[in-house]
Amino acid sequence: MTIASTRPRSSLAAAAAALSLSACAATLAEENGALDPFHPQVYASVHGGPAAVTGVDLELVDIDAVKRDELDTDLGGTAALAIGVHLSPSWDIELEAGRTDSSGEIPAFGTFAEFDADFSWTAFMVNARYRPHPGHPWGPYMGAGLGYATAVELDLRRAGEGPIGIDGRDSAAVQLFLGAERTLSASVLGFAELRYFRSLDSESESYRGVVNGVTESRLRPKSTALLFGLRYRF
Repeated sequence: MTIASTRPRSSLAAAAAALSLSACAATLAEENGALDPFHPQVYASVHGGPAAVTGVDLELVDIDAVKRDELDTDLGGTAALAIGVHLSPSWDIELEAGRTDSSGEIPAFGTFAEFDADFSWTAFMVNARYRPHPGHPWGPYMGAGLGYATAVELDLRRAGEGPIGIDGRDSAAVQLFLGAERTLSASVLGFAELRYFRSLDSESESYRGVVNGVTESRLRPKSTALLFGLRYRF
């Protein structure tokens, strides 16, 4: 009787030990990501915000004077779309297309009346993003991009005359950004970002005025933007 009653107890003890070991193994596997391996995800994002724009150098030649100055621009704006791949918890790579617009004025000079101006460009960029602390509720990130600026345009207008259009050449461009993102749902993230953009070299074609001498310009788009956006992971 003693031997017979011991065997069930031994079996129960062995089963309990096996379950305990299985639970420990599952816990360790989960902590190490073995039960939930990372899979790269494709995502799309849309973002935009205000931008401080610079980079328009002008030379105005009047009858007896020459003025060289930078266009005094008002606060402009940037809007962009991107599609990319979430390669790992820390790294993204993406393709981005965006446009920046701003307006400004050139004060009266000599026989020149005041000009109003519109300045804009389109940029196509390849960006890389790095998260030093993935999984944080407000996850900080940093990144950089390389691409080119195109459709660089400066339109000058003044009373009594038609618009003067000056087209810049396409040029290489770089950008740096620093931001933070927050998970809003299983697929959607919101983010805020400070971004600096610079066209490396873009020279305009010169424009020769009909009445008031010569207007020449050098267009090298630069902007500092505060962007807000959403990122959707498919």
